[in-house]
Amino acid sequence: EIVIRTITSDDIYKAIHSNLLKIVEAIKTCIENTPPELLSDLAVKGIMVAGGGALIKHLDEFIFSKTDTHVLIAEDALDCVVKGTCRILENEEQLKKIFQNK
Repeated sequence: EIVIRTITSDDIYKAIHSNLLKIVEAIKTCIENTPPELLSDLAVKGIMVAGGGALIKHLDEFIFSKTDTHVLIAEDALDCVVKGTCRILENEEQLKKIFQNK
């Protein structure tokens, strides 16, 4: 017997809610560790969200409700992480700087 079940956006929300809270906690930690001179940029420009997770419906509103910081979804959210990674890998000097700071 085949059972058909409609999965609603509420079902999805319940399934990923705890992970979304972890993401928000990571954002808050990042903000807390951001130098004061960069916090003003954050206050003006907001948080840019990229990657496949950025396409979660109302993610920007959820993050804003928990951080009180403006949130933007990257224009090409699905591809911009890969494109950025490619740009870093193409620039050997920049790549060295990233790993020297670790």
